Amino acid sequence: MHRLIMLAVLAIIAGASRGSAEEVENPIYTSWARCRPGTTVVVREVTEREGGGGERLVVTKRRVLKTLAAGKAVVEEVIETESSAGVTKSEPQEYTHRRTFALPAGVDKARLGRPQKADDEGKEDVEAAGRTYHAEWFDTKGQTEAGPSVVRAWYADDVPGLLVKSVTRVPGARKNTTMTLVEVKTP
Repeated sequence: MHRLIMLAVLAIIAGASRGSAEEVENPIYTSWARCRPGTTVVVREVTEREGGGGERLVVTKRRVLKTLAAGKAVVEEVIETESSAGVTKSEPQEYTHRRTFALPAGVDKARLGRPQKADDEGKEDVEAAGRTYHAEWFDTKGQTEAGPSVVRAWYADDVPGLLVKSVTRVPGARKNTTMTLVEVKTP
């Protein structure tokens, strides 16, 4: 009985804290909402050893805006992976990006869609998908199974999904991954 009371109290507290969170615009939704259904975005990630040599992994992600409704954008993604083992292609996966969401505690509303904590940041033009984007870049550090990682990522509000390019270095593995926007096609 005591356990049931504690569970009920926790459920009430969780519901109350959820109800008090500020609803904010989802920047990913907003970036897709400027597009018509059928808009296609292709990004390519290339992972290779520093200095060349060794296995090269190429991952191509094709994202298509399937539907845009009053409160959500549905994006279908198909991933193709090329490695020394051959080529594999995933089944289509759908992602729903809701227009708004409850702002989590401790999250800076002004930095939504961008890294919350960056070691350095700036603005510069970056070339991708045959054009120049006026982008914001952010340097961040993280941790992988092979040790620390360093990432520089470029974001632009006029790109569906926001991310234009990123370069991830993992010195312990002596590998770099470069993700680049390679195509934006509108119907």
